[in-house]
Amino acid sequence: MKKIFKKVNDLLNGNQKKELIILSLLLLVGAIFEFMSIGVLAPIINVIIKGESTTLNILLSNLNITNLNQNSITLILLLLVISIYLIKIIFLYKLTYKNYTFLNFLSANLSLKLYKKYIYNAYDFHIKNNSAFLIKNINTEVSSLRNLLEGLILTIIESFMLTSILILLIYIEPLGALIVLTFFIVFSALFYKFYKTKIDFWGKLRENLDNKILRKVIETFDGIQEIKIYSKEELFYKNYSIVNKSRAKIMTKNDVVGQLPKLFLEFVTIVSLLFFVFYMILNDFENNKIIFTLGIYAAASIKLIPSINKIIYSIQRIKFNMPALDIIHKQINDVESNSISKENYSKRFIFNKISFHKISFQYTEEKMILDKVDFNIESGKVIGIIGKSGAGKTTFVNILSGLLRPTEGEILIKDINNNKLSFKSLIGYVPQTTFLMDTSIKENICFGNNIDNKKYDLVLEQSQLKNFINELKDGDSTIVGEKGIKISGGQRQRISIARALYNDSQLIIFDEPTSALDSKTQEDLINSLIELKGQKTIVLISHIKSFMEKCDEIYEISNSKIKRINE
Repeated sequence: MKKIFKKVNDLLNGNQKKELIILSLLLLVGAIFEFMSIGVLAPIINVIIKGESTTLNILLSNLNITNLNQNSITLILLLLVISIYLIKIIFLYKLTYKNYTFLNFLSANLSLKLYKKYIYNAYDFHIKNNSAFLIKNINTEVSSLRNLLEGLILTIIESFMLTSILILLIYIEPLGALIVLTFFIVFSALFYKFYKTKIDFWGKLRENLDNKILRKVIETFDGIQEIKIYSKEELFYKNYSIVNKSRAKIMTKNDVVGQLPKLFLEFVTIVSLLFFVFYMILNDFENNKIIFTLGIYAAASIKLIPSINKIIYSIQRIKFNMPALDIIHKQINDVESNSISKENYSKRFIFNKISFHKISFQYTEEKMILDKVDFNIESGKVIGIIGKSGAGKTTFVNILSGLLRPTEGEILIKDINNNKLSFKSLIGYVPQTTFLMDTSIKENICFGNNIDNKKYDLVLEQSQLKNFINELKDGDSTIVGEKGIKISGGQRQRISIARALYNDSQLIIFDEPTSALDSKTQEDLINSLIELKGQKTIVLISHIKSFMEKCDEIYEISNSKIKRINE
């Protein structure tokens, strides 16, 4: 438990720690109300058995209230019980609201922390980590951690309540309380010892299966076109079904084990009480004493059995969801984050030249992608890049755009100190596979930037989108669908080009920008891009010879080197 509290403490900020302390104090008050709600029943039981309550009579005498008959005293007692229970209900409602507010907003905060850490992290982090794993952490693992925290708080609540009830029982009849307590401790210890290893194993297996399930779902919808073409629906369905059913089995086992204590606790309670009654009979206890004790224990059992059951179940939930705590603690505290300040990110400046100086890059020690490359890009020029598949063109683009850091060497901007964040703000990128949000064409082009209608109209002309948009019923308010599924590949690519132009990027990288366009549109688009010469610096990666002929400089990436071929 100490390890759990330490990790939870690491995840909380200052305000959340204060909230948890206040919540714990309120939980203690709730336990006192439970104590009172059972303790106040003792005088009622005495009234039923003896016709009066000695405790209440003494209390009224101390308050100088002596002229009441027994019916009035009984009525006062009943009103007192009702009042205590009403106050307890109102208080516990408020406490429950505060408890779940704390849990849900803490979960939301942890999810936001993970999302922010992931989205601001370096690009190579995303290369190394499967997106299904990251999505699972943000959604499923945060939800599982919430279950763990709820179990932790519930354990504290019920421990307070259990302690208060036991104090009352020990005060009324110490021996009986010890007998009942011994039975419960033995049962709980045996249950925990028997299932501890299984619950640990099921928790780790659940985390692994959740990862597989999410990965298979993402793969299915990413590849739905090929799945349909090759009629592989049944194969993917079977693969998903296997892991989905495996998870269902694990969750069933865990849920059943969670209900077992409830089934046995009633039996344990009855057995312990019967032993105690037998003991009282053997020792010639008065009938009134036996009835009074049984009445108190019966009332206490209404709270005692559920309380012990909740404690055992909560401890099980904590153990089962421990992998979630371990993962989120590691991700939030151990994963490096490259946070970007908005002030730095928004800085822009005019560059004269970008220089690669002795740049090397390798993903693994075995293979060098780029080896001590020297390369210059002068402002306003059109640079063509060619190379065979696997030669390193993508790596070069990722380094130039600031997504990857070189293993060795440095990128210099003439007359200005190299600043990674500001450097990134210079770059626009048009990839082969266009990223589109499931929003309107206009929102996809502006991409979160302020809307400047004059500039917007200009980039529509430059990207050959004007006629296409004019033909649409909803114009540029047309929703493109998930990943742009409602428009053609060529239209998606033109939106990507318009986005780069609208962003006012000084250097725009075009990675096979016309791969989804027909030859006529390809030619028109390239001519539009060439017209930007002098206004923008363009790096064009293409295998089309006629495009390369329009470039000022052409470079080939081969054998981990970059060399000019049109001097």
